[in-house]
Amino acid sequence: MQAETLAGLMGLAGAVVGAGVSTGAVIWRQRKTAHEAEPYLLSLSEAAANEVIRLSYRIQAHFKKGVGDERSPTGQEWHAELQRMNQALEEQSLRFHDKQVRRLLDRCYAEMYVRAEWV
Repeated sequence: MQAETLAGLMGLAGAVVGAGVSTGAVIWRQRKTAHEAEPYLLSLSEAAANEVIRLSYRIQAHFKKGVGDERSPTGQEWHAELQRMNQALEEQSLRFHDKQVRRLLDRCYAEMYVRAEWV
């Protein structure tokens, strides 16, 4: 083999090894970062669950006051307050990793938006 061909092959081998090591290091670091983030994400989900519980009690108390007629000023305020609580509930549901929980919360506040008097 000629010296130029051998030097080219050595350069190519060095580039392949370097790319492999670099890719492996990036994958390892991503997995390590994801593993380190788990406790933080879990604490966010726990805080969101606590907030959803608090909001659900507020919504329940709000419904105990009676559903206001949307044509009256007090009824409009009642529905506006319900909308604010539903929006807060919607924001908290985005912090849950479980899609089924998010879907359940989506259905709950969507139902309250559409048919508050039937809830």
